[in-house]
Amino acid sequence: MKKNYILTTLFSIVTVLSINAQVGTNFDEPNGGTDVFIDADVTAHTLSNNGSMGTVSHTFSSGELGFSTSFTPTRNNTNLGVVGLSDGDYVGVYNQATIPSTSSDIPSWSLGNSYVIDDPDGMITVAFDEVSLVGAVNPRFQMKMWIDDTSYEFSDQANDRVLIKLDINNGTSEIVIVDTDGGTGNDLNDYLYNGNSVFNVITDIDIDLSAQIGNTVKLIIEADFNAASEQITFDNINFTSGNTLDVSSYELEKIISLYPNPSKGNITIRSSKDILQRVMIMDLNGREIKSYEMNVATKDIDLNLELTSGMYLVKLTDINNLSITKKLIIK
Repeated sequence: MKKNYILTTLFSIVTVLSINAQVGTNFDEPNGGTDVFIDADVTAHTLSNNGSMGTVSHTFSSGELGFSTSFTPTRNNTNLGVVGLSDGDYVGVYNQATIPSTSSDIPSWSLGNSYVIDDPDGMITVAFDEVSLVGAVNPRFQMKMWIDDTSYEFSDQANDRVLIKLDINNGTSEIVIVDTDGGTGNDLNDYLYNGNSVFNVITDIDIDLSAQIGNTVKLIIEADFNAASEQITFDNINFTSGNTLDVSSYELEKIISLYPNPSKGNITIRSSKDILQRVMIMDLNGREIKSYEMNVATKDIDLNLELTSGMYLVKLTDINNLSITKKLIIK
């Protein structure tokens, strides 16, 4: 079923967008994989989640955009034939400790779970849920991207390439954000984003969508690589409605994560800055059920004794008494 997320100033849809009039994903809701993704099917197909491998499919549940991942064969090695993911590659959502090259190439990466595409020997396409800009005010699209600095090339009948775009109104038109190939077979190593190199640096993408108010937009990311050192990592994807955002609340939203969600009773709350002071668990009517002091950057909470299956609200308050509220599902 297609999901539409509406960016608007109306408080009545707060359950969809959260209090900050934004929708997106920091990939902390899906499970972060620890093992390479292995798939013997080398034909064009949609990938499915498999155990401790990277998460390649996620359904919107309580706050983060859903997405699906597909593989398209584009490479045919003379000696090996079509390899694809049959040899095991990092594809999908991985936790910070498992992200390839983190220790050597991205020492500053502190964004928690992220989506990784590393050496898929073909093209990986990640398609996100559709977002409606009906009623939005000054909407923007934002994300973070990192690309490994290595020797990209044309080989095995295809060109190494990264394509990031927004489909407008179900593909009627599109906004191309990143196209390292340029549609003419350009060398990925020569690519610049806004005049700057994208290699071994975290690139912030920020696109004004004001011209798209009233339309629907859908983020699509494609990566076509065939070597172990060729990789893109991306994270912190957000569609925001500018005039309705409180800057401080927005910053708080970006640095705090709550996972897993849905949960079986145990949750982890993490802040990239040690500023959280209190955690309050509430029912859907806003009545307090349990509260906890938050004096560390990461806190594990066992809710098995307090909560039964259902939906709850989690209010997170920082040392400046600024708060945000997230929805939590207990299975």
